[in-house]
Amino acid sequence: MPNTGVSSRGLAVSPVTSSIALMGHDRDAWVYSTTNSGNSWSQTRITDTEGYVREIAFDPLNPTVAHATVSSLVFNPFADTSLDGQ
Repeated sequence: MPNTGVSSRGLAVSPVTSSIALMGHDRDAWVYSTTNSGNSWSQTRITDTEGYVREIAFDPLNPTVAHATVSSLVFNPFADTSLDGQ
C-alpha cells in the first residue's frame, strides 16, 4: 500500500510493464501510481468530485492509457454502494 491507512478501490497492473500499477483511493477521486513495483507511489487527483474511484483498468487497445470509474456519491463506508453508477 502507498500509505498506512489508505484503502483502495481497484488495482490495475500494466499489461506491458508489470512494475507499473495504478490503485484507486476510496475518497475524493485520488489515484496512486507506481513505476517501480510499489517501492514508491505518487498520488494524483483525477477529478474534483467528492466521489471515489470505483474501478480502474488499463485500456486493452492502448495500454499507455488507463480508465477509471468514479462514484458520484460521497464516500460512506457503511453505505449500500450496489446502485453506484446507475
